[in-house]
Amino acid sequence: YQTRNMKSHKIIVLIISVLITRSESQTAEGTNYYCEKSPNKCTLKNFNNYNEFVNFLSTTRKVIFPSRHYYDQESSLSEFIEVEIQNSQFDKFPPTFFSKFSGISKLFLQDVGLKDIGSEDFSSAGNLQTLNLQQNKIKSLENVQFIYLKNLEEINLSHNEISSIHDGAFYKLSKNIKLIDLS
Repeated sequence: YQTRNMKSHKIIVLIISVLITRSESQTAEGTNYYCEKSPNKCTLKNFNNYNEFVNFLSTTRKVIFPSRHYYDQESSLSEFIEVEIQNSQFDKFPPTFFSKFSGISKLFLQDVGLKDIGSEDFSSAGNLQTLNLQQNKIKSLENVQFIYLKNLEEINLSHNEISSIHDGAFYKLSKNIKLIDLS
């Protein structure tokens, strides 16, 4: 009886371990993206297209991070100050992003395939201080492109395909601006 009871106990422990591991993996990775948290920073990864990214924004309110403790940590998207998007491909940027990540001051969108950015994309990004759009496929900067970015200090547009910049592209840009990189 004791041997049989020990085997049952081992099987139960094994099943619980598998379920916990599976749960942590699905929570941390989701199906099409990963979100990792360090203090005030979120790194979003692996969006294959614009629709996938928009779907994430419309369905996600909080991100759960498995911890080494006995409980998961949960954060609202609005708590993040710095957001980096990696290993993703989308040719335009959804304006709804800033309504979800309302506390953001630094955005890194490097090498995601952006072709077109409009001033309306940043209409809710008044707190943004750093905008890194390097290594994309942006071809032109239109009139009052960054009019809503009242607190912007740095903008990196280096290594794009920019061939046309309207005279008023940087009109009404923040007086705090320290860096505009167009190299």
